[in-house]
Amino acid sequence: MRELSSTPFIDKLHLALKNRAAALIDAGISPHIAVILVGEDPESIRYVATKEERAKEDGIIVSLYHVPENTPFEELVNTLQFLAADSEVHGILVQLPLPKRFSTDQLDALLAIIPAEKDVDGLKGDWEFLSYAPTALSRLAAYQRGPLPPMVLAVMSLLDHYHVDLTGQKIVIVGKGRLVGQPLESYFRKLSLDVIAVDEETPDILSITKEADVLITGTGETDLITYQWVKEGATVIDCARDVHTDSVSQIAGALSPAKGGIGPLTVAWLLNNALNSAEESAHA
Repeated sequence: MRELSSTPFIDKLHLALKNRAAALIDAGISPHIAVILVGEDPESIRYVATKEERAKEDGIIVSLYHVPENTPFEELVNTLQFLAADSEVHGILVQLPLPKRFSTDQLDALLAIIPAEKDVDGLKGDWEFLSYAPTALSRLAAYQRGPLPPMVLAVMSLLDHYHVDLTGQKIVIVGKGRLVGQPLESYFRKLSLDVIAVDEETPDILSITKEADVLITGTGETDLITYQWVKEGATVIDCARDVHTDSVSQIAGALSPAKGGIGPLTVAWLLNNALNSAEESAHA
């Protein structure tokens, strides 16, 4: 089995980010990301800390707005409106998931406040109205008013590095969440690829996943995906640490590791989107 690790090229990505951030600082622009974190979800806190540490290493300022779970919705609206209007903030992200007391409509309302060019997570979906083609990553990562979601860029950059061609392949995505399943399915459909997303409500789900040439998982349920889900020789991309590695590695042809796989790439591409926004502001 081939391991699809991002370790061989992640340092190169971050070196490029550092050089770009340094050039902006020399030009009098300090690249700046604002993060809204609501509540005390341990995974969210851990992931935000990782983003913050990596951003600072690359020369990007991070302002963390960590507020209690019971923070009124109106206060979050006011904070986002303030950040949206601040020309010195180049990227804004709302860390998901929000506490359960917030409705989907409320989340959509919060995301709607973020200007397209500052939506470094791509959660608003502005990118879906743009034209993307399956070309070089330099094209995919270039500045757009609606940046591609980091998860899309992470998966595509990993597949690109290992020369995994999706043409003619059956792609199955496990999970329909806003961070993994939804953006990936939308992106692959824009490329007219053969893709289907499944979740816990999908009947006879294993019969579908076992037909996948490329299986992408994003449920967040630890060790959910075992060898019973996987077609022999398939390429498996673990986006949410939900693959039982020992089991799946016995049957998959290629597998991205839970650590050193997609996770570090999503952070790198998030920072890339923020730098794109900062660089564009320099020309405004």
